[in-house]
Amino acid sequence: MSVVGGSHLDMMYVHHEHQREGIGRILFEHALECTEKVSPMRPLTVHASITARPFFESLGFRVLRERILSVRGVLYKQFLMIKPPKPSGAGD
Repeated sequence: MSVVGGSHLDMMYVHHEHQREGIGRILFEHALECTEKVSPMRPLTVHASITARPFFESLGFRVLRERILSVRGVLYKQFLMIKPPKPSGAGD
């Protein structure tokens, strides 16, 4: 996983044999902690697959828009999702 431009999650994957073990949430929480130090008032964004969408929704992301991508002739749906920053002073 990486964070691009200080607020866009990219390449966040958990091997299918280890999904639903809390690994994705741990990765996300670490990324959130790092981004809040650098850009505390910027929303986080992610391009999520149709299978990853429920995971990101459970973390407070919402869909901004969807698109259909073609990769090597295969079409699939992708969602641009956003998580607003915590209000100033929240969680302190």
